[in-house]
Amino acid sequence: MVLMSAAHAAGEIGGGNVSDNLDADTVKGALLSLMFVCGIAIILVLRTVKKQRTRFLLIGILFVLGVGLYVQRDKLDDCADQCTCRILHQDVDVSGSGAFCPEH
Repeated sequence: MVLMSAAHAAGEIGGGNVSDNLDADTVKGALLSLMFVCGIAIILVLRTVKKQRTRFLLIGILFVLGVGLYVQRDKLDDCADQCTCRILHQDVDVSGSGAFCPEH
């Protein structure tokens, strides 16, 4: 939900549609970066949050977010033979990844 809002906001700020600038390599890199950030955030939560309930809640949320990002990355790999994929409610052009797309 947060990623969708950020993507829509970035599209509105840039004056264009976010999906116009997305390709498979860019999305893979962004998803890997976000998974890394989730891992760093989990480490920070473990080191700084003292209350156990809050710690477990934050770790759970970050873990679920990381798993969701990984699933989206796998989904991107699975549709590599198509011309476009739908990742986080955005169309991603994968024609540059070796897929044969007659319209490109």
